[in-house]
Amino acid sequence: MKKRPSAKKPRERTLRREAERDHEKTVRERERAFASLPGGTEANPIEVTATSQIPILARGLVCARCLSRLDIVHEASRVLYGRVARRVELSCRQCGAKRTAHFAVATPTLN
Repeated sequence: MKKRPSAKKPRERTLRREAERDHEKTVRERERAFASLPGGTEANPIEVTATSQIPILARGLVCARCLSRLDIVHEASRVLYGRVARRVELSCRQCGAKRTAHFAVATPTLN
């Protein structure tokens, strides 16, 4: 009688698809974590004292997919509750993923 192997070696495609699913799960977890950080939502913006700080801080953010640097695609501002709120749309240099960051410019207080 011929002995049969107890477990077949998984196909290359199966292994690749499992790795892709694991990567997508990691990306979703990172995106959820990034959204909870300051700047992830309009309700929780990154506080800055001057608008000139926004491009510097925005370029320092990383992509949730590949952890590469981001480039600024578009900036929009509006006034919310007496404060200047800036929304910066970013794009990953490496994989092209989109991300949005929110900033709030603090109004100067008098002494």
